[in-house]
Amino acid sequence: MFTNFSARRECKLMCIDAEEREKILESGDPNILVDASAGTGKTTIMVDKALKYIKCSEFKHYQKVAMITFTRFATQQIRDKIIEYKSTKNIEENRLEVSTNNGFVLAEIIRPFLREAYGKEFPKGEEFRQEFSSEYKFSCWKLGIEQLQDKRVMGSYIQMKKDFTFQLALNVLKRSKNARKYIKVKYPAMFLDEYQDSGPEMHEFFMYLKDELNISLFIVGDIKQAIFGFRGADPELFKSLSNEGFTSYNLIHNFRSNLAIIKYTSYFLGESISQIDIESGVSINKHIDWPKFISQELQNIASDATVVYLVNSPRNFHRTIEKLESDYGFTYMEDPPLSTEYPNHDVLLPLLLLYHDGNNYNSFDLFNEIGVQTLQRHQGIIDNITQLLESEEVADALDCYSNLVERQFSISEKDRFQDCMEEKWKVQFCKEKPHKQIMTIHKSKGLDFDFVFVDAKSFYFSNVFQEQNHYVAITRPKDKIFINLNHNKYEDCLRGIVG
Repeated sequence: MFTNFSARRECKLMCIDAEEREKILESGDPNILVDASAGTGKTTIMVDKALKYIKCSEFKHYQKVAMITFTRFATQQIRDKIIEYKSTKNIEENRLEVSTNNGFVLAEIIRPFLREAYGKEFPKGEEFRQEFSSEYKFSCWKLGIEQLQDKRVMGSYIQMKKDFTFQLALNVLKRSKNARKYIKVKYPAMFLDEYQDSGPEMHEFFMYLKDELNISLFIVGDIKQAIFGFRGADPELFKSLSNEGFTSYNLIHNFRSNLAIIKYTSYFLGESISQIDIESGVSINKHIDWPKFISQELQNIASDATVVYLVNSPRNFHRTIEKLESDYGFTYMEDPPLSTEYPNHDVLLPLLLLYHDGNNYNSFDLFNEIGVQTLQRHQGIIDNITQLLESEEVADALDCYSNLVERQFSISEKDRFQDCMEEKWKVQFCKEKPHKQIMTIHKSKGLDFDFVFVDAKSFYFSNVFQEQNHYVAITRPKDKIFINLNHNKYEDCLRGIVG
C-alpha cells in the first residue's frame, strides 16, 4: 500500500513560513494582501485573522466582519473552520458574515437600496428577480437598467466577461447616501478570498469600499491558480494590489502534499530538482493502456483512499472516462444544472442537500447555513417544504422556501432546482463522496485527494501549455500523482529534472 503520510507529517512539523504567518496575525495595518500558494491553509489564516480583528476592535452590537468568496463550497469551508473553533475557543461567531460575492452585494446593497438610488419607478428589492437565461441578456448597461425597470428582471451581459451585478452594486453605492452609510457602519472590515478570480467590475467595487468608505480589506489569492479568465477574471488585478496601499505577505508552506509533490511543483516555479527528489510522490510514464494501468495501481491503494482522474474537458477523454466508469467503479462528477453562477445558489443548495442526503444533513444544518434561527415554527415550515418536495409539488415548496429565506427565485433557478432533484444528480449533493471520482481540473480547484491521475494532454489547450491549469492539477494530491506522458511538449518541459 502507498503510505506517504509520514512525509506529509514531516512537512507539517517544519513550517517554513511560520514567521510570516505570525506577522499577518499581529499586523495592525488596515489593508493586507496575502499571496497564498496551494495547500497553505488560507482558510485558517483568514478565520484566525478575522477573529483577532474582532477581538482587538471595539465593535458595536450591529457591526460585523464580512468574509466573502466565490462559491458555496468555499463559504462552507470557512463555516466549518468557525464550527471547529467553537469547540476549542471562545469566539464571537455572530460577528462573522460569510457569503458568496454575488450573494453579498445582492442582499446588502442592490435589493435594499436600488429604489433609493434609481427612483420609485424601479422595483422594490423583493419585486425583481435575477435571470441568466439568454432571453434576458443584453449588450450594454442602458439596456440592462431599462430591463430591470420595465420587466423587473435583473439580467446579465451577452459578453460573459462583463459583470452587471457588481457594476450595478457600485452604481447603487455611488448614488445612495444611505447605502454608503449602511455598508461603512456595518462592515468595518471585509475578508476576500480567491481574489485572483476577480474581474474589473468586482475589483473596482472593492477598491471603492477601501478608498472612499475606508473599509479595511484583507485579501487572499494565488495568481498561479487563476483559471477563470474565460469568464472575466483578470489576475493582473491581483498583482496590482501591491501598488494600492496593501501590506503584502507570501505564504508558501504546503500542508497538503508530501515533500516530493511540493518539490515537483517548485520545479515549474524555477527551482532545480532531481529525480530522487520526486520519485516517492510523482510517477511520470507513457502508458499504452492508461485505464488498465490505473486499475492496477488501485490494487496498491487503500480502499478508503480518495482517488481522482482529472481532465481538462470530458469530450477529450471520453473513452478513458467511459472505461473507468464502466469497469473500475469511478464516478464522473458532472456540474449540476444549478451552478454557482445563479445568485440564489447559496440558499437553494442547502435545500437540495436536505432533499438528497437527509440522513447526513438535517434541518439544523440547513438553518445554520442559510442564517435562519432554529425555531419551532421554522422547523414546521421545513417539514412542510420537505413533504411538498417528496410529493413533487416543487413550485409550492420553493414559494414556501422563498418566504423563509426572504429571497426571490428566478424562473430559471426554479427549473434548474427541479432538474437537480433527479436521481442522477444525487451523488453531487451527498456529503459522502465516492472514493473514486472523475472531474475537470476547474472543478477540482479547492479540493484535495490522496491520489491523482492525469494526462499530460490535459495541460494543453490548442497545443499551448496552460500554466495555471497545470498548477491546480499537480497541487491536488496529498500522497502521489500519476501523469500519463502523452504530450511531447510536456516531455520537453521535464528535461531539466536531473537524473
